[in-house]
Amino acid sequence: MAPLNTVINDLKIRGSWGRVGNDAIPAFGYLSTIRNGNSADNYVLGTGAQTIVIGSTLVRPGNADLKWETTQQLDIGLDASFFGDKLYLTADYYKKDNIGMLISLPVSLEAGFQNAPTVNGGQVRNTGIELLLGYRSKVGALRYNVSANATTLKNEVISLGVGQPIVGPTLAGSSMTMTFTRVGEPIGYYRGYVVDGVYQTSQEINKTFQPNAIAGDFKYRDVNGDGALTDADKVNLGKPWPDLTYGVNADLSYKGFDLNLLIQGITGSQLFHANKITNYQMKYFNGNGIINGVKDILNHWTPGGGINDQPGLKFTDANGNYSNASSFYVENGDYLRIRNVALGYNLSPEVIRKMTRNAVKSLRLYVTAQNLFTFTRYTGFDPEVGSANPLNAGIDTGVYPLPRTVMGGINIVF
Repeated sequence: MAPLNTVINDLKIRGSWGRVGNDAIPAFGYLSTIRNGNSADNYVLGTGAQTIVIGSTLVRPGNADLKWETTQQLDIGLDASFFGDKLYLTADYYKKDNIGMLISLPVSLEAGFQNAPTVNGGQVRNTGIELLLGYRSKVGALRYNVSANATTLKNEVISLGVGQPIVGPTLAGSSMTMTFTRVGEPIGYYRGYVVDGVYQTSQEINKTFQPNAIAGDFKYRDVNGDGALTDADKVNLGKPWPDLTYGVNADLSYKGFDLNLLIQGITGSQLFHANKITNYQMKYFNGNGIINGVKDILNHWTPGGGINDQPGLKFTDANGNYSNASSFYVENGDYLRIRNVALGYNLSPEVIRKMTRNAVKSLRLYVTAQNLFTFTRYTGFDPEVGSANPLNAGIDTGVYPLPRTVMGGINIVF
């Protein structure tokens, strides 16, 4: 049996805990905002010959206790290498809490002001495991270093202070809200109705449940079984946060050639394809079809066609097929992308000297390709949909796709 020190070359257990502050708080959030000079705020005072007096309105109350957000993180990790440092491993467990998150508490209309105050009322927890496993060696003139990494993520809202669940922003140009945030769920998850197909005939329709539906409209699920389509029938339809992010990196060299390959992907996330509201609806065609639309619109419901995943084309959407947030918009956001491929060749010094008579020290030819291929079932332009606002994450309103780029070149050192 080989000695232990020839098998394990390095072994380190580490841990850390700390807190950092985030000072990116809204400007002047501690002050109340007052509006005056608006005709809606004016008053008529006195008797007899009354006059209009300029009034003022509280737009947003201030919060004198407003402070920085706090990020608290615990990390426990392991670094190890084996068999002459050929096999290497890094493993980490992390727990990250955003404490005192800056949120705007929902307020009722009776509160008397338009905008909610900003408070340190939320706490969100991210937990997971990060792994990196690689192997490097050489076989003759071939040298290689291949590694794979994976990161798991569980996102959960721990607290919203004294506030009620937060309804996400409204989609521009509509009255539809797509995300919802409540304690015990991921932040900004998609909430809406479940579509159970399309009504094929008018005889199938329960007019009590969906009074405005006609053949070709979505059939919504009565989740609570009360026979009425209400807010109580909306459910968690998915989340923008991936359960697993992974990647593979390979570096190979053989004599003068070298190759680098980077593959990256995610799984366990969903996307809200909000672009459908403009690309699928008949009313945006003005009834004449003169517009650039998506090819999938040709697969819409028609009488007797048996289509169950897309409603019929109509100018008036009384059933709310497109104005209601529903599972129609939520799609699988998983993807696998060949992020980068680079192939190069370095000419030998002997060849360079003969070619340039010692005028050139080194010469390298290369070709690179970025975002070469993407494998996904998502029907939008690009499955990488980001947002700076966690309440809007994964909402695709027409994100510009990453371009496929192929470049070649020569590096010359004189």
